[in-house]
Amino acid sequence: MVESNSPSAPFKKHFNLADLDEAKLAQKRQQLDPDRALHLLDLAPGQHVADVGAGIGFFSLPVARRVLPGGRVTAYDIAPEHLTMLMAYAAREGVTGITTAVNSENHLPGPDGDADAALVCSVLHQAVDPPALAREVYRILRPGGQLLVIDYHQGAAVETGPPVALRPGQEAVAGWLEGAGFAIARRTEIARGKFALVARKPVPSGE
Repeated sequence: MVESNSPSAPFKKHFNLADLDEAKLAQKRQQLDPDRALHLLDLAPGQHVADVGAGIGFFSLPVARRVLPGGRVTAYDIAPEHLTMLMAYAAREGVTGITTAVNSENHLPGPDGDADAALVCSVLHQAVDPPALAREVYRILRPGGQLLVIDYHQGAAVETGPPVALRPGQEAVAGWLEGAGFAIARRTEIARGKFALVARKPVPSGE
């Protein structure tokens, strides 16, 4: 069992309206290109994707563009004000197909097996109980559903993000996912100091 290295009061990323400035968003895209990251998933029109810890929608908007027409994105975040900013950003960009839901630390208010894919990007290191959050993501995915996790290498010395001591590392994150029941399909570098893991919820034998 992999233990969480998150303290009882972990680092939390808080956004404000300045984060919606296009110059700031462009700078963030230079650090981590969401379209490059999303190529790691087999997304298609008509799918339902859960963006867990969506923030202001850095991934939610490009995901919505990939799953429309007919698809939808559920953007989860623990901070209602982030979701308000996300919907303002989507309206500004003319992106539809996104709904929002406020989650608690260890519970996502979505039904079992409802999502075709999920993203958990730069989020697990913020969780009070990362294994519990991984189990919730597993629950809301359908069998065969895909998961993309992006997080920081352990001790990665990059200027943005959580304190170095709270950067979990690839092996810890992989352990949390496997402990929840996921099968790791791919590991890759995605940005300076960050890795990406692609995992799947196994399909039960006989289905």
